[in-house]
Amino acid sequence: MGRFIEITALKDHQASEWAIPRNLLVFDQREPRWPNDLFPYEHTINDFFLQDGKIKVAIRRFCERSCQGDVAVENIYTNNGYRSSWRFWFELDTDQKMFYDAWQNLILESI
Repeated sequence: MGRFIEITALKDHQASEWAIPRNLLVFDQREPRWPNDLFPYEHTINDFFLQDGKIKVAIRRFCERSCQGDVAVENIYTNNGYRSSWRFWFELDTDQKMFYDAWQNLILESI
């Protein structure tokens, strides 16, 4: 099972919005440039779909329980800083494909 890493919390040393134990953040010293050799696969989700905290917890749990490699997430702003999105970086391409399928099912269930 992989780890779920919030890049924003690593940069700012703030409490994690994705419920990551704060005492584990200090042990992760990943290369800050994304994508990189450790996390070459990406998937972006508009923040509008992640407004509910329960969905964020469900995604975190899915990644921790189902992904074989590590998953990193960061909050980014697109369209000149007006639109918030979450960018997920995956260590393995199989995890990215599995995440995409699970995310599509989660969207269909919430409609």
